[in-house]
Amino acid sequence: FAPLARSFLARGASVVGGGGGRSMVTSEPEIDFKVSISLAQLDELWAAASEADGLKKLADILAIEAFDEEPRTFIWVEFLYITLAFTKEQGLTPKQALAFFDVVVATEEYAVGTSASKEGAFRFFSEQLLAATKGLPAAERFTLAEVAALTTHVQTTYLQVIKLHQLVLTQPQTTRAARLHQRGSAASDRKSVV
Repeated sequence: FAPLARSFLARGASVVGGGGGRSMVTSEPEIDFKVSISLAQLDELWAAASEADGLKKLADILAIEAFDEEPRTFIWVEFLYITLAFTKEQGLTPKQALAFFDVVVATEEYAVGTSASKEGAFRFFSEQLLAATKGLPAAERFTLAEVAALTTHVQTTYLQVIKLHQLVLTQPQTTRAARLHQRGSAASDRKSVV
């Protein structure tokens, strides 16, 4: 998942055998692409003490309970948080950050809803970024360097794994019972990772 690979395993969890190999298809929560974040909420997220704190704050803002217990919602929240964290790293103004965030969310909704190809999603992203730039006050419009950085970010963290997003966010997932353990715990030291 590019940065999304961090989801569970990089947070220190590992899947340990269990459930006797019984699989089941689950109906997982639908993703609500109608995401809105205010300038005040963005300030809260940018002030988060850690990524974990920021993820929790974003889930609270979006009213997503127990987001870290279900892979699909965790991936969605993490994707959104990574986008917002990137805007802070780039030194964008809050208005620029929210404009870019809206472009990324719209691109995700389009790509997932239409099963767009990388090329189709990139065209959509480019059109949305141009429209967002024109919609900003003249003094806050994205510079060419910012457009290049934003475009590179989307190409390397999202478009490279677009099909994975489409599958994870739209297809029922087959799961089996398993227990999650922190790496280095006594239980994970005794059992093999599946």
